[in-house]
Amino acid sequence: MIYKVGRELEVKVEDVAFGGNGVARLDGLVCFIPFSIPGETVKIRITSVKKRFLEAEIVEVIEQSENRVEPKCELYGECGGCQYQHIDYKTQLSLKESQLKQVLSRIGSLSELPEIEKIVPSPKEFHYRNRITLNAKKQDDNFIVYGYKHLNNQDTLEIQNCPIAQYEVSDLTRVLKRTPWGHKNLNRQRPKPATLRCSGGDDPVIYYGKAPKGMPWRTEKLAGRDFRVPLGAFYQVNPEVAEELFSITTEWLNELPQPKVIDAFCGAGFLSMGLEDKHVVGIEENEASIEAAEYNALQWGIKSFNYIAGDANKLINKHLRNKGDSTILILDPPRKGCGESTLESIRKHKPSHILYVSCDPATLARDLKGICGESNYKVSKLALLDMFPQTSHFETMVLLKKGDADV
Repeated sequence: MIYKVGRELEVKVEDVAFGGNGVARLDGLVCFIPFSIPGETVKIRITSVKKRFLEAEIVEVIEQSENRVEPKCELYGECGGCQYQHIDYKTQLSLKESQLKQVLSRIGSLSELPEIEKIVPSPKEFHYRNRITLNAKKQDDNFIVYGYKHLNNQDTLEIQNCPIAQYEVSDLTRVLKRTPWGHKNLNRQRPKPATLRCSGGDDPVIYYGKAPKGMPWRTEKLAGRDFRVPLGAFYQVNPEVAEELFSITTEWLNELPQPKVIDAFCGAGFLSMGLEDKHVVGIEENEASIEAAEYNALQWGIKSFNYIAGDANKLINKHLRNKGDSTILILDPPRKGCGESTLESIRKHKPSHILYVSCDPATLARDLKGICGESNYKVSKLALLDMFPQTSHFETMVLLKKGDADV
């Protein structure tokens, strides 16, 4: 059968792929259908024809899934921020669990995986984000629109409120254009994006472009204690799920006997702050985060630590050399994953255990293939944390153990 753009037909949705699009199959071709749910029969219109797959949009839902719900956001379906607001939350978690297993198997070539030990739902299905960044687009009438990208990735949708942002963050959208810095931004030829951030122990704040230097560190609440983070530095966007991430890390690593931990891409020391009786070497490119990590370690009573400002991909080799058997390596890289030099250092020096924390299962699977496929590592523990409800994203924790032959 020949498929052309604009053709309409009826299909049965079989699955939802990682990224959020429903999947139907037509004569051996995969057809991706946004905003559909497994089990639904939908009338679609083909929007793109590729060599190996099709893309389509829903014209009509003919047989609706019992898991379909009414989206809370009036811009849902146009805004590129959320993919799952039309699906009840229990089903969102189930889809993410399935997608994680599929991605690790397909991209990572990991055939022997343990059961996911912990699946952590978000206590808040909406209003959980402590930070959002809105694009700024200047109109012809010298008027600025602050918002998210449209699904077409070209237009900017003005945001008056965001149902996945914390209320304190969402309320700041009303004053974006009226602050002194907002007026200054209006006069720029290319206005800067606005970041709206709320912390556990401080008032909400707005900054335009990069965070101003010299601003006080933010105070987050972690395990009932203060945890300090520079304003523009990375911190998890869902505080309640971040607590679980911290707790699982502490539980998994404190039971291991190795005395040394290398915390790569460590930020302000979030993942290693709860470790006991271990020497922690933290590596982070952001110098302000390293200062905060040292402060946090002192306040939390970490007995032995060394936080280093620099590129973790370049420095891991130095700190792993000849110390693999006594070392646990924590990897929490940006979405793009680890550099090849990090994977090469692992293959060469073979740390006893590796805890890999990732917000992108595709790059995680790629890196795990490079570690497990060429070295004697096995996945010991696996956890999925839903840091980002209503979206197709989630956080994954993988604990790797070096095989007996390499011990």
